[in-house]
Formats: sequence, structure tokens, C-alpha cells
Amino acid sequence: MAIIEQHRSADVWADTPVKCLELPLDSFANYRQLHPQIALKIMRNRSALLARRLILDNAKVDLLSAY
Repeated sequence: MAIIEQHRSADVWADTPVKCLELPLDSFANYRQLHPQIALKIMRNRSALLARRLILDNAKVDLLSAY
């Protein structure tokens, strides 16, 4: 989310052992300049994920407000 919001907005919790990689915002900015097409694909994928989450959350609100 920091790619969009400019600050950290979430924590990562896992039920099983995982490896989590961090990409600092300034490093991604440099990557975007070097590889604009790949960076665009990353941003589109991220946008699609957020859109799906928003659709699901809106459906939950609609369901809860029906009572």
C-alpha cells in the first residue's frame, strides 16, 4: 500500500513460516524509471487486487446494512 499512500499502512501476520520481502519506496521509484512497463504491470495488478477487495467489502456492508 505504501506504493500508493506514501506510508506504511498494514502489518504482516502468518500462521506458518514465510519469507517476506520488503521493497523500499525509493527503490521502487528507481525501478519504475528503469523498467516502466514492468512497473506499470505491478501497479495494474495491485489496482486489480484492491478493486476486488473493495467489491467484497462493499458486498459485506450491503449485507450487514440489510438487517
